[in-house]
Amino acid sequence: MEKILFLGVEYALTRIIGAEAGPSISFFADRFYVTIPGNSHKTLLQLLEKWYRKQAREIITGRVEHFSQKLNLNCNRICIKGQKTRWGSCSSLKNLNFNWRLVMAPLAVMDYIVIHELSHLVEMNHSRKFWQLVENHCPEYKQHRKWLRENGPRLTLEPRARAAPVIAQPR
Repeated sequence: MEKILFLGVEYALTRIIGAEAGPSISFFADRFYVTIPGNSHKTLLQLLEKWYRKQAREIITGRVEHFSQKLNLNCNRICIKGQKTRWGSCSSLKNLNFNWRLVMAPLAVMDYIVIHELSHLVEMNHSRKFWQLVENHCPEYKQHRKWLRENGPRLTLEPRARAAPVIAQPR
């Protein structure tokens, strides 16, 4: 059975294959149902990435707004990207960038990255003062960093197992 991560929880994924079916993703009873026109793995991955990016934009933007108010900080733009080696970044223009794969991590881990990047609006380095600011707003940040180091490679679009339950729609 294939499984995918969303907000730190692993869910079963069921492919629904139908010649007439348009691509879609739905969630019901603790399971993701992905409808694709053919049994193309590439199409599945493209559809999942598009869905994850949309979720990342909504969730991360909401978390940035929440913590921006709490920390009394303002950023310019929020971008959702597909960086290979970073979970987030902050530019000197006060633009925040986040990796869309963060929506696979638990919300507390995502919040740590948001707080980390917002803290760069005050300290554009990783000095002792910077880490104190992060710790003031996220006392468990060391646990979240450790979680990302240990589990970051699992935050991938590639479903856990390839033997997926497939439901073929009648023609």
